[in-house]
Formats: sequence, structure tokens, C-alpha cells
Amino acid sequence: MVAGETPKLAIRTLLIEPDTAEGEALASQLTYAERDDFDLRTVASLGEARTVLAEEQIDCVVTRHDPPVIDGVEILSALRDDYTDLPILLATGTAYADHVLDSSATGIVEMTNGEVHEGFVANQIESVVSRVHERRQYEAQLEASQETLERLHRITSDPDTSFTEQVQQMLAFGSDVFGMDIAFLARIDDEAGDFEVVAAAGDHELIQAGVTSELSETYCRRTVADHTTSPLAVQNAPDDMADDPAFKKFGLGCYLGAQINVNGELYGTLCFADNDPRQPGFSEDEKALIEIIAQWLRQQLEQREYRRELETARDRFEQTLERVDDSFFAVDTDWRVTYVNEVGKEVLRKAMGLGDGADIVGRHLWENIPEAVETTFYQQYHHALEAQESVSFESYFDPMDVWFEVRAYPDEEGLSVYFTDVTERKGQERELERFQNLLNQTERVADIGGWEINIETMDVFWTEHLFDLLGVEYDEEPSYDEALDVYHEADRPVVEQAVEEAIDAEEPFDVELRYWKSDDDLRWLRVQGVPITNDDGEVVMVRGSAQDVTERKDREQTLNALLSASRTFIEAANEDALVTALIDEVERIFDYDIASVRLHDGDAGTLPPTKFSPQAREHVPEPPTYNDDEGVIGHTFQSKEPLVIDSLSEATAVDYGQVESGLFFPLGDHGVLSVGSVEPDAFDEEDVALVELLALTAASAFDRLERETEMRQLQRILNHLEEKVFLLAEDGELTFVTEPLATYLGRESDHLVGTTLTSLVPPTEQSTIEDALQTIRTASSENAPLNADALCGLYR
Repeated sequence: MVAGETPKLAIRTLLIEPDTAEGEALASQLTYAERDDFDLRTVASLGEARTVLAEEQIDCVVTRHDPPVIDGVEILSALRDDYTDLPILLATGTAYADHVLDSSATGIVEMTNGEVHEGFVANQIESVVSRVHERRQYEAQLEASQETLERLHRITSDPDTSFTEQVQQMLAFGSDVFGMDIAFLARIDDEAGDFEVVAAAGDHELIQAGVTSELSETYCRRTVADHTTSPLAVQNAPDDMADDPAFKKFGLGCYLGAQINVNGELYGTLCFADNDPRQPGFSEDEKALIEIIAQWLRQQLEQREYRRELETARDRFEQTLERVDDSFFAVDTDWRVTYVNEVGKEVLRKAMGLGDGADIVGRHLWENIPEAVETTFYQQYHHALEAQESVSFESYFDPMDVWFEVRAYPDEEGLSVYFTDVTERKGQERELERFQNLLNQTERVADIGGWEINIETMDVFWTEHLFDLLGVEYDEEPSYDEALDVYHEADRPVVEQAVEEAIDAEEPFDVELRYWKSDDDLRWLRVQGVPITNDDGEVVMVRGSAQDVTERKDREQTLNALLSASRTFIEAANEDALVTALIDEVERIFDYDIASVRLHDGDAGTLPPTKFSPQAREHVPEPPTYNDDEGVIGHTFQSKEPLVIDSLSEATAVDYGQVESGLFFPLGDHGVLSVGSVEPDAFDEEDVALVELLALTAASAFDRLERETEMRQLQRILNHLEEKVFLLAEDGELTFVTEPLATYLGRESDHLVGTTLTSLVPPTEQSTIEDALQTIRTASSENAPLNADALCGLYR
């Protein structure tokens, strides 16, 4: 047995045969030197069998069928009522074979003169028990996977939990799921070589929040290295990293780490570790899970950074820029609108049911939006005005099907309200649920075929099901060369070498190979083999199983391709590059060559053709421009739900040429992705779920580009201010100076940034500046202004 390998448990088999049965007892036939992994229990009647089954755990039942001595079919029928999933084999002779073919037996054991082929029956028992165990294990894994995603969903969707608390819960969640005692989120300065633990779980003294280290001494340096593909998994650090400075310092036996980038820049790593090596290694599902957690952290950190930057800019420049914000309106104490910016006008007009150009100022808020009365908006606004307390909340407005994040600030004159459409962020809960459904679309329990090779003659034996599994039709058992010919020519040397090593080194093997089930169907097969020795220790047989694992391989490849596409989208420099990448990834990942993207024109209220693949352009040479509520395209954009059309010619009057089937996915508020096929009913639920995941990732990338554009516009506004304005950090250093002020002071604006305010005035006036700064730190900006003109007076 290989070190760390789980011992193989004996198969508990119950044999039902009377003492008067003809031939040698089944128990003696199944007990032989080559098979010591059977725990046999023999009873003579159905009543005794029921007693054993009620008291003991039995893996398989084998009953004779030899009327009138024993009626195996009757026993089978009686046991099936109480043990529906229990494998039950009927052992019978040729004379009764036809009688049992239509029974609910798991399998039939052919007997000749009361005896069976002992090796074949043992393999048959092992095969059916293995299938049941694998199905139960699969169901348990599926249930655990669903529970895992539900736990993840509860953590990420709780609006009452702070980000810091969510991070700690996420670390505890990961430690539990991965079975590892140590978890941490680290911040990394790659250029400086600095490493700092931001949050941690576990008792490792060097891995606690606030602890710093040299990056070169950490496991994480490998995770963020250019040549590393995230996530990085180290199963056995004592063997793999014995001389590594990270192992010498931290002593971690295993490690799983994912890189986190925020807005295209390295932020740090999310890691899980343990003091002991990992047995077995990390699965693909575990690697995918840490990437999901890391992706959530990336989104939250990007959102936090964006909010922090936007709120800081908004607070500092609110009066200078006359309260420039995403959406803003003000009302007086009678609830009449006194001011609304351009973005806010669009929202209020829609809420009030007004047309474009309708004036908002002067209208009574609640009379014009009666649907909002007695809602959270109504209650919070009244509380803010009556208690003169600012309020901050999030709420859903049903008539517009929009979630808003709202901050309202009262004063004696009325109420100032800042609000932002956060429907997309709220939709992340639905996105996570959809991703969970995607992951839950797993393959059926794999079928198993048995085989063995006689070393002396190199004769090959296949079970009947293996012929079906491989799609091979032979009148007799294949020769050794014929058996190898089913594999892809590039993989045949792999299985040949595995068999040779099993014979020469007496080592079992477990390999995955490609095989042609038909001329156009290349699939994956997992082949396991174990050498069987005689009393002299010589290998006389290689026996094993074969399992089709194509669906698992396809899922892994698709998941990797989706992760690669996500990174491509994140790296897109502009909208055109992102649209081109989206079309390319649809064809690369899913082999769909008919695809198009329409980006929303908000001013015109249309969805014009933005980018079409060559094949899509060939089928629709002159694509029309749709209104954003017109046809299937407009419906998808408005509903924000995927749409599947099995027959476009029946569902719409639009001429799509030879394109029969269509998938339509919303790209958030940015537009619609369309995928087509010349075949009707071409897309199933799995196609929809996978392409939708790609569309959701692209929508997030569009959001990122939009946020970056907004920040650049804000910066351009600041750079064009014609007034003498400056910003100070907490320590009194200048962080921003407008050109008029720099010109007045006779300095370059870039040279002024980083200098202290007191250094710009004569020594005799420095105390005046310090007093003013102290007043600002302890009072509101309205009560203690410090403007550039005052500074110019002191400088003069």
C-alpha cells in the first residue's frame, strides 16, 4: 500500500443458499487466495437473511435460484420491498436463466453444475458494490457541495454583516470546508517585497492579523509569481519545499493559495494551510471553490475601494463642484423638489411617470410618487427630517424594479438625498445562486466495466458492459493489441507502460486516457489496474476497471476556460477591446461562431449592433437597431433575464436568415449578448447556464470600465477648476493644488503636492495656520472654513 492510502475495506457479502443445494457451496467458491477482501456470511433461508440484514451492514446479497429447492426470484422480490438500493445477484443455471431475466436483480451469476467462475463472480460483486458506493458517495458529495454553496451564499448575502465580519466568516468557512486549521488574507507589496496578514484564523503565531514578513520568506511569493497559475496548491511541503525559506520559517505542511487583484493591480492572496501534509491532494472542485471565494473578495475590495475613492472625492469637493454626484435631489420642508442633477432627473422622471424634458423642480415628492408612500423611502426621509439625523439605507422600489442605496442629509431648510442604483450588486445574490445551480448540474454516476489480462498468454477478458462502454463490437474477446487499439494513438503508450510496470514492479496504476467511441466522438476513460500474484509472488494476472470520465474532464476544461476568460475581461483596456474579447471567448470556449453584442445607447434608448462575429454578419448582413424595449433583444435587456428561443422563425418576425435557435443574455445595464445556431432546439439548460456565467463576468468587466471612466471624468473636472483650491491630508500636507493657486504662489503644482501648508507662509504666520487646521479637525466645514484666499493673504 502507498503511504497515506486508505486501506481497502472488505466487501460484506450475504449468501443465501440451503444446505441441500447442488454443487459446491458458493461461500467456498468465493473464498480463495487471490481474493481476501470478501467478508462472507451464509444463511439458508429468507428469514435468516432478514435477521442479518436488520442487524448488520451488508454490501451485497447473492442468492441461489434453483427451484424447487430455493426460489431466488421470490427472495429477491421480498427483499426489494425493504432494501431498494441493496445490490442483489441471482446465481442460477442455464435452465432457469430466462425466468430471472425480467426480475429486478442487480445482476445474474451463471452457474454450471452448481459452480461458478470464481474470479468473474468476485469481480461482478466488487463491480456492483463499487457502483452503489460510488453513487452514494456522489450523492453525499453533491449534497455537501450544495450545502457548501448555501453556506457561502449566506455569508456573502447578509446585509447586516460588515465586510470585516464577512472576511472572518469566509476564512472560518474555508477552513471547515477544506479541513485545514489555518486561513488568512494577506496584503502584498510586490515591488517592496512586503507581506502583511490582514485577517487570519488559526493558532499559528506567525500568521495573525497585523503580522508582517518578508515576501521572499513566504509561501505566497509562489502564488503571486508571474509563472504561477492561480490557485497554487502544495500538497506535501516537507517533501516539495524542504530547503525553501518559507517552509523553514512557517513549517506549513500543505498550502492552497489564490491571487487577488483589485482593479488590475495585485492586492494580495487568500490562503488556507495546515501544519500537516494534505492526504489526499487538492481536488479540482476545491481549487474552483477557493477561486470563487477569491473572486468574491476581489469584487468586494474593488467595490470598497471605489466607494472609498468616490465618497472621499465627493466629501472634499462637494461645495466646490456644487454637489456633483451620480444622482442627487433636494426637497424643502414641504417635500417639494428644490434641486435635482441631470442623472437624478432621469430617475425621478421615470418614478413620476413623466416624459423626457419634464421639469422636476417644484413638484411635491409624495404626490408625484404615491407608490413610495409608506415605503422605506417615506419612513426614512421623514425620520431624517424630523429627527435632524442623517440616514443611510438600501431599499427596493417595486414600480421601477430597482434597488437603491440612499444617503439623506437633513438641515433646517429641507433634505439632501444622494442615491445610487445598486440593482446589480443586489443581483449578485442571484448570480451566486445561478452559479450554484451551474455547479449542481453534475454528471450521472459513471458506468464501470471490468477487464483482466492473463500474463502468461496475454489473453484479454472484458465484461459485457465494457464492450458497450467503449462502443466496440467483437464476436469474441479482443486480443491484447486490439484492446490497446481502442485508445487514442497518442495515449496508447501510457496504458502500455502502466501495464508493464504493473507486471514488472507489481504496482497498481490509475491513468486517464482518450478513446474513440465512434469516428467523431473522442472521450476520456479512467483505467485502473491491480497486479494479481500467485503463491510464489509472481504476477499472473492484471485485473481492473474502466470508467468514462468525459463529463468531468469537460467540466474541468470549461471551468478553466471561464476563469481564463474572466482574466481576459479584467485586462481589457476599453469597451471595444472587451466586446471583441467577449465575442472571441464565446467561440473559443463554446465553439459558437454566430455571436453578437449590442451595447445600450442610453441617450437614444436603443440597442444598436456593436460587434458581430463573421458568421453572424454573414447570416444578418445589415442588422437593425432596436429600441431598448423592442423584440427579444429589448425584452432581454429590460427583464435582465436570459432568453432561450428554440425556433426564431416561429417566435419572431425578424429575418435571421438560416439561424434557427437563439440565446440572449443581458450584460447588466450595458447591453445584450446574442448567440445563434442554424439548428433548431440547439441549446440545453447546461449551455444556457455556462454562457450566462460568461455574460455575468463580462457585465462585471463593463462595470469596472464604467467606474474607471467616471473617476477619470471627475479628475478632469478637478484639473479644470479656475479657482484657487487646495486639499490637505490629515498631517497637513498638500494632496491637490489647482493651477490658479500654484501660479499665484509661483510654484509648480506637482512640486507643491507633498509639502506642508505651514511651509508656504512666513514663520510668524505658521501658528495662525496651525490654529485654523486644528479648528477644522474638530469642527464641521461650515463652521470653520479655510480657503485659498486666506492662504494667499498670509503668503503675501
